[in-house]
Amino acid sequence: LLEAPEWGAKLLAHNLNELYSKRATGRKLLRFARGTAGNELRGFLSDKYRRLDARPIAEAFTAAVAKLGALPYEGIATDTKVSIRAILPTLYEPVDNEVMAFGIDLSTSDYGDGALTVRGYALRMFCTNLATLDDVLRQVHLGRRLSDDLAFSAQTYALDTRTMASAVGDVVKGTLAPARVAEYCNIVRTADAEKVNPREVTARFKALGLSKGEQEDAAEAFNSPDDLERVPAGASRWRLSNAISWIAGKTEDGGRRMELQRAAGAALTGSRLEVPAAA
Repeated sequence: LLEAPEWGAKLLAHNLNELYSKRATGRKLLRFARGTAGNELRGFLSDKYRRLDARPIAEAFTAAVAKLGALPYEGIATDTKVSIRAILPTLYEPVDNEVMAFGIDLSTSDYGDGALTVRGYALRMFCTNLATLDDVLRQVHLGRRLSDDLAFSAQTYALDTRTMASAVGDVVKGTLAPARVAEYCNIVRTADAEKVNPREVTARFKALGLSKGEQEDAAEAFNSPDDLERVPAGASRWRLSNAISWIAGKTEDGGRRMELQRAAGAALTGSRLEVPAAA
């Protein structure tokens, strides 16, 4: 409906209003954006939503990566989600002529737009294609129902956030450890060695949640003449992953770019991660 003309969005809004007015029961947690005129509502959630303040968690992440010598690389912020990335200042060549760097990504939301996650990522230096890899910390925002004692609820909220911030600092160390980086290099080698039938790439892109237009663009990149500034040489799973990373880098919507980079990581590792389909 969102892809339809103006009537599509109106019909979608009408349907949501009807469904919520007739089926929504019990208390709801409303999350408003800080400092916005008119207190802009950005999250309409269950009263069991686990509130984790993104600010101290992000501070713990940046402090941990700094201790390991990683450097700030990129940040993506949407109305409801934020991603912070740091990179190790060391180059690797797991495959001949494939110069790589590795780093770590923190993604979180104060408004219910996804879980708190920490993932390693692989960056191909020829074209800065980026794929997010294993999820080493996934915290779904689900806890006890909100207490009627608001003072107790706020105290619990602050303690819970501090505990999670400490956990984030711990997992950063393991994700950027030399042994883990060696594993990432092996993942790239394995993907480069696995051949892919060009006639099967569109089906693979569809299974990873790419929209029809994204499937076509990624297939065009995969089937194009060898161009190291776009994708690696050879019809491999490594090239398949980079075809997705390539179109992700050209996607203006920050939230969708993160989803496509996760899809590229799933293609690289051969995992069956649930990657959100395009809206």
